[in-house]
Amino acid sequence: MAIRVYHQNGHNTTWNVDSFEKEECGDGLIFSPVHQPQSSIERLSDATRSASIFDPQFYLPSSQKPKLLQYDFFPGKITPGGFSTTSFEANVKESAEQCVNFQRAMGFRRITVPTRFLDQMYSNYVDRQKAFCVDAFMDYISPDEEVCLSLAVTATMLADEGFRTKLLSWITSYANVYELYLIYSAPRETKQIHDADLLIACHRLGEEMQGIGLELTWGHQNTEALLATAQGQVGVTMGSFENTRIFSTEIGR
Repeated sequence: MAIRVYHQNGHNTTWNVDSFEKEECGDGLIFSPVHQPQSSIERLSDATRSASIFDPQFYLPSSQKPKLLQYDFFPGKITPGGFSTTSFEANVKESAEQCVNFQRAMGFRRITVPTRFLDQMYSNYVDRQKAFCVDAFMDYISPDEEVCLSLAVTATMLADEGFRTKLLSWITSYANVYELYLIYSAPRETKQIHDADLLIACHRLGEEMQGIGLELTWGHQNTEALLATAQGQVGVTMGSFENTRIFSTEIGR
């Protein structure tokens, strides 16, 4: 049973990079524009980048966070006058090309395809994600390139068996998607998750992923990552900072 452990990087990656490179702790790192300027990623060694995941973080495309806007491919930057769903349609192909080219140039472990965070189980949820940017990315990516699909969902979505099935059916429709990088929004007053139903739903999804032969990496994990290791061959993340151990819609504001 192979468990993969990744550093969920925050605003200061020095400790994480040193831990990975010098102490050989973990299997790689997860970088995101919301925390890292592009120059800091470019300075990393080829070996470190090739073991790591780059999360483009299109979850909140209208965000005006300065670091996100340093990346020319971010929806809020590439769209003249700022992001809107309709205006981004004219720029989505260019955004996809720039984002994929950046990931190729950096030599990350896999090409990561972003999605938008939707907080409702819309009947056309998959169609919305495809129209937003997934189709544009998949059209540009070569069929022989291994893809990691990033997805941010709600706890309610995870708990709904029918919705989980819909998501997995969509993900497996792409022959070159090898991995799902999954994070979930579960707002709470406490640092730890006390919702047993959510933890059970996560475990079931992990088992379902094992059954269809796709790799699963859980992002923005706290101590629940220890429970995730019971799912089998799974990737888990550990954050050095409190805000990297939980996903919040505030992350992109």
